[in-house]
Amino acid sequence: PLDLKGAQAALDPGTLLLSYFFTDKETFLFAVTKSELKVLTLPLGEKALNDQIIAFRDEVSTPWPDTDTAWRLRQATTLGKQFYDALVRPAQAMVGKAKRILICPDGPLNVLPYAALVSQSEPSLRYLIEDKPLHTIVSMTVYAEAQQGEHNNNQVGAKRVLAFGDPVYSKEQKEQAAAIAQALKRSALTSKTKNQATAYGNA
Repeated sequence: PLDLKGAQAALDPGTLLLSYFFTDKETFLFAVTKSELKVLTLPLGEKALNDQIIAFRDEVSTPWPDTDTAWRLRQATTLGKQFYDALVRPAQAMVGKAKRILICPDGPLNVLPYAALVSQSEPSLRYLIEDKPLHTIVSMTVYAEAQQGEHNNNQVGAKRVLAFGDPVYSKEQKEQAAAIAQALKRSALTSKTKNQATAYGNA
């Protein structure tokens, strides 16, 4: 893994890295630029956050029946703003100065739709994706390797290669992924049942 110097060297000028690390009771946010590091502790536990993310994904990904559209939009806006306030706003001073944002999620944050986070609800609705270009990465090490590969590809006579890998995950990571997948499956089935019930009721 990269150390701080290595991570900062891989960042382009104007890029802000927001990297998250979870524990059972709290979340650490590492806000990094080429010349600055800020470490923030967020009062967000993994289990509670996982449930909230599933609820948010439900609101932004499920087709909305006409009769519920206004209510569902209010729900999605409320949850999107809560996520922005909890996960991004603590580093707002750095976000405001950045030209683009690089997000390195952890745990349940891997399935959070960052573009739908609400940075402003009044006087008009505004999403994070409207504020800054967003990029999501699996790790800073992989990002740095990709950046180096892009640099090498631009060299005269460089050869290109397409490679596939089978990542090795720890037992904890596998269990975490299985739990998230199962929760999303239950969420999708619940939404499908609700939609069918609404359709039958309107028939």
